[in-house]
Amino acid sequence: MRKVRSGYRYYSPGIGRWLSRDPIGGAGVNIYAFVVNSPAGGFDLLGLAADTHERCESALDAFWQNNQPWKNLKDSYEAEGCNLNAQCAQCECPDPEKKPDPEKKQCAGLGCTWDRRKRGQKRGTIELVVCENRGGGSWQKTFAHELVHYFDFCSGAADWDCWARKSLADPDFTPVYKCICAEMICMEMRAAWATGDCDRSKPKAVCLEKIYKRYNHKPQCQNPKISLEDIRDDIEQNCSVTGGYPSFPTLP
Repeated sequence: MRKVRSGYRYYSPGIGRWLSRDPIGGAGVNIYAFVVNSPAGGFDLLGLAADTHERCESALDAFWQNNQPWKNLKDSYEAEGCNLNAQCAQCECPDPEKKPDPEKKQCAGLGCTWDRRKRGQKRGTIELVVCENRGGGSWQKTFAHELVHYFDFCSGAADWDCWARKSLADPDFTPVYKCICAEMICMEMRAAWATGDCDRSKPKAVCLEKIYKRYNHKPQCQNPKISLEDIRDDIEQNCSVTGGYPSFPTLP
């Protein structure tokens, strides 16, 4: 049987398990598990890491410690009633043909942010989830990405008031559809710019093309199909990739 030494114990790739108990204990029911049976989404260099959920929560705590201006902005929004409920959780991709697992968050990416407030209300709760079973441990970057969405929800930057672009006398909804797609793409561009996922040394148009390619499959750009050229001018004129967050975050 092939085995690999990793720090304090041996791991067997063939059976996907450690060959000895976790020396730190507290590994749950399966005391021979390897990164909570999610090797594609986690890592344990020495075999001494704690539970994935605890490591993810610790990463979020460390983000606040290393990025005080971001915490200050979050605190100021919460003082105004725009509350943040941030957590690490197990996630699964939404599947309309499968009953969702009540123990998991329905999230297709590395993290998700939902505005739980009623439309038009400034007070309420924004729910933010970092998927602890994805991302290979890059939880702080995911957290920063989702925090930009939180800031945009609280400030109103995420609401372009797209329905105001349609005249009551005009039966054509195309301007609204284009605006809804552009609004979503802009939000993702801002988060990508803040976290360095877009190269800040290059023009904003380069970031737009990258983010549109990544996110154009979402319903906001598919009902009906909205092309990159349909939103390019709107993004150029109305989407600022900076501002709304205090500074570029310090990330590991």
